[in-house]
Amino acid sequence: MQPHDIKALSLKPDDGTLWGWVKGEGLIEIDIATAQGTLQAPYNGASEDITWNNAGSILYAVRDNLFLAYDTHTVNVLNCTVQGGEIEAIEMMPSQADNELLFSISRKSFCA
Repeated sequence: MQPHDIKALSLKPDDGTLWGWVKGEGLIEIDIATAQGTLQAPYNGASEDITWNNAGSILYAVRDNLFLAYDTHTVNVLNCTVQGGEIEAIEMMPSQADNELLFSISRKSFCA
């Protein structure tokens, strides 16, 4: 894995660790001191963007119209398809109570 292979980055909110998505490999945790990545969830595909839920227990990734969710408690990768176009970016809203996921699709913004 080379640094240019990392397609998306996100800081885990509960402990401040850095995570990334490597095309063709999957989800990695990056040691900030050494810049070395450790594969946490293999996935043979790309991702446009990643973000954590506010609790730091689920990492969301998007590619085209596909949502992936990596649950750190069960170590499962869940996926679902969103109709209506390509998802460009995702971000978790900062409110702890709501856990609203904001994403951009077909040049419009939605909350889910």
